[in-house]
Order: sequence, then C-alpha cells, then structure tokens
Amino acid sequence: MEGFDADNVNEVESMCPSCHKNGLTRMLMVKVPYFKEVIVVSFDCPHCNEHNTSVQPAATIAATGSNFLLKVTCKQDLQRRIVKSDAALFQILEVEFEIPANVQPGQFTTLEGIIMQAITNLEMLQPDRKTHAPEQYEAINAFLEKMRGLLTDEPNFTVILDDPTGNSFIENPHAPSKDPNLTHTPYARSDDQNLALGLNLAQERAMAPGNKAAAIMNNDAAENLAEKFTTAGDIMELPSICPSCQTNGVNRMCITSIPHFKEVIIMAFKCDHCGFKSTEVKCGGEIADHGTRYILNVADELDLNRDVLKSDTASAKIIENGEVLVGVETGTLGGMFTTVEGFLNQVRTQLDGVMPFSAGDSADAAERTKMLQVVATLGEFISGRPFTLVIDDPVSNSYVQDIYVPDPDPQMTVETYTRSTEQDDELGLLDMRV
Repeated sequence: MEGFDADNVNEVESMCPSCHKNGLTRMLMVKVPYFKEVIVVSFDCPHCNEHNTSVQPAATIAATGSNFLLKVTCKQDLQRRIVKSDAALFQILEVEFEIPANVQPGQFTTLEGIIMQAITNLEMLQPDRKTHAPEQYEAINAFLEKMRGLLTDEPNFTVILDDPTGNSFIENPHAPSKDPNLTHTPYARSDDQNLALGLNLAQERAMAPGNKAAAIMNNDAAENLAEKFTTAGDIMELPSICPSCQTNGVNRMCITSIPHFKEVIIMAFKCDHCGFKSTEVKCGGEIADHGTRYILNVADELDLNRDVLKSDTASAKIIENGEVLVGVETGTLGGMFTTVEGFLNQVRTQLDGVMPFSAGDSADAAERTKMLQVVATLGEFISGRPFTLVIDDPVSNSYVQDIYVPDPDPQMTVETYTRSTEQDDELGLLDMRV
C-alpha cells in the first residue's frame, strides 16, 4: 500500500490463514490511471508474519475480453507493470509456463514480479520433493533453471495475458504512441465464457463490442451525419435492450451514401429511461481489394472542420515535424463520424480515460510530464497549430472530406496500396469462402 493516501485505507481485523490468529487487512480503492478502479487488499499477521496482497476490479466486467501479446526483448520489458485479474490466463510460451484462470487472486505487479513469485512458489516444496519424489524434483529443478534464464539482461520470450473480463492490462511504456512489442486484441466472448462469468447472455449480446465501443463516439457528430445525408423515411427502428439500465429501448438504423465515398450504415440508440446514448457508423458494400491511406496536412480552421469517417478497421497517426506524437491503433476508438477537430478531442478523451499507467500515483514524474505535454500539444493543434493527420484503413472503409472537389486537394494526399498477407489474415479475409 506504499505510495497511497493512508487516510483512504480501510482497516479490518481478519483471521490469518496460516496461524488462525487475528491479523490486519487493509483495503483501498485506487483509480489506476487510464485504466479503471481496482481494490487493493493487503493482509499482515503480526504473529506469524504472514503477508499477502491481491487486487480485485471495482468496475464492471468490460464489454469485450482482452488479449495481450508481449514480445520481451530487453531488461526494461521485465519492469512493465501488469494488472492481472483472477480470471486471466497468463502464459510464457518459450518455457511452456502457464498460470490458469481462477487459481490465483488478482495482482498489480511487474512481469519480473510474476516470474519471481512463480520461482518462489515452485522452490518452496523442493526439499520435500528431493526426499520423497526425486524424479519430480529433478524435473522441477530443470524447469526452474529455465525460469531463471528469463531474467537476463537480454531476455527473449513471449508473454500472453488473456482475460475474458477485460479487466487486465500490460503497461505500454511508449504511450501514447504504439508499442512495437505489445499487441492488444479485444474480442467478443463466447457463450461458454459468458456462462463461466455468470453473465446473462441476452444482456451480454445487447452490450456487444460494437455497441459498447460506440459509447465513446461523438454522438452529436453521428446524429449530424444522419441529418446531412438521410431523410426520415429511410430510418428503421428495432427494439433493443439498453446496455446501461437493461430496460427496453429503440435502436434506429439507416443506410445512406456519403458523396464521393460509399454507402454507410448509421446506428443510434437512446434510452428514454436512463438517458444513455450510443451511436455507431459502419461501412456497407463489399470489402475493397486494396487499402487506403489519407495524409492530411492540417493548416487552418477549414482543415479542422473537414469531415472524417474512421472505421473500426482503421489506424491513425498524429504527426508533427515528421515525428509521431500519437498513434491510434486499429479498433481503439471504434467507428466514428466526426471532424478533424472532433477526432483530436476524441483522442484527448481516450488519453484521459483508457491507456494505463501514464499519470497519477502509479506513474513516475517522467511519464506524467510526457503525458501532460502530449495533451497540451493536442490542445494547440485544436487552436490552429499545424500538424499532419494520417488515417490508414486496410479495407478502405474510412474517408477524409476533400473540400476542393473536383479540383485537386493541395492539403491532402490519398494513397492506395495492396494489403499484405498478414493484414488479410488479421482481417479474417483468408478464411472467407465465397
């Protein structure tokens, strides 16, 4: 509990699991910066010196599961902070090490801390094994050597952290830029996973990834899209369950065509009971046989007011003087229709609410300063400071408004390219049979 405000710590007496005498349990609700609230629990026994800590998520189960794949290539990677819920599966592929779900309490630690704890736990019974199970002793001894070999100055191994609750995280020390060694993949839970987590399947489907992701979109901009390109007769209404209060509501959908682009599907939900609103924009039509990259040099207010349609398959970069200030990975902001200015505001909101460990109690001074500088620079871009926006969509479902049509746009370059086999595989196109 070191480093937290002691005034906010709740203390209760509880029985020690080792000596069965009274010890002291301390509990503190902590907002992990750019992640969510967690409850840190620490127990100390003054009689037998038993000590243990655990972390439990205080927030609700997320709309999607999370899979993190980390390539550990340097000693600094061992110090990455990790939030691992009790429902998460942790693996180190090269040594075939695995911590299954629901066998350990949640942890807020580092990668090195997880490995050291595993080594300590395995070593604990080695003296007994040496006497009563020598073959098992030798096998575990060989495995321990492999585990110790991970903690070198030049490590080279792969970590997978998979959590169906979405309540686990691995630190990105490069935030807000993309981490070259870390891949985060959100995924829809299976029915079996929902049942194992005790979730109601009908409710879970109402909170599907698309609907939940849409909650962070610019609602006013999406409604504006419907007003600009549709008429009332084009709107379809379907009964739906509110993902916030689970009461019945109406999901409105329409198909419209954006000039000089393609057809898009607009979905909007508003709950009259609790006021919850969500919007989502999806592109219709067939999948393009190429990717499209928009490079916009934003120079003035006209450029800030350009319409932007970013699909959930697109990534984005905000660049100044050739240096990437912020990288937005595929799926991070979901699908949205907004303006360049609105996109910058969405990125600022994302930096302030999603990416972990960049400010607050769990961050050092350098990380905090870095994040404040990025947020301040984004504010200057919104105020008119020039920058470059790159939106890259491998299936060409994104669009940046060309305000000079039919003349060439002096501020924007549009590039088309052939997708790589790896991109086709990530998009699931290699598995399609038509």
